[in-house]
Amino acid sequence: MADKEIHGSLYFRLKLDDREGSGLFTEANGGGSENAIIEQKVALPDGKGVEIKKIPGNLKYNDITLKRGIDADMKLWEWRQLVVNGKYKEARCNGTIEMLDSEFNPVAAYSFERGWVSKYTPAGMNAGQDQAAIEEITICVEKYERVPA
Repeated sequence: MADKEIHGSLYFRLKLDDREGSGLFTEANGGGSENAIIEQKVALPDGKGVEIKKIPGNLKYNDITLKRGIDADMKLWEWRQLVVNGKYKEARCNGTIEMLDSEFNPVAAYSFERGWVSKYTPAGMNAGQDQAAIEEITICVEKYERVPA
């Protein structure tokens, strides 16, 4: 599939290991990882100055934000409510986000560990607009990696 170009719309499917996922998403942002940068001054061998060495510091996995049209499905709301109600251990779960092409074939997949919903936002709920009502979640994760699709 590496030689196939991706055209048209992309969709994102959320799969959770220990609970049912929640439909298709039209937007996914974030994910990945980054290291803090530690700058270490090292004296030059001739003693006439210093050079700066950059070494990796703490590893951080970035939050994932997903958006989709609101429908009757309450799974995302219920997942967020576990955290709101103090049930942090129950809220944590592992999962996968699949990127799908316009024919719903997997293009790429990313897995995360110990994720929980840190933010739920219903947006675009103005009845006078010609836009669909959107719901947005932010998933806080402790590990994130690309996996075979």
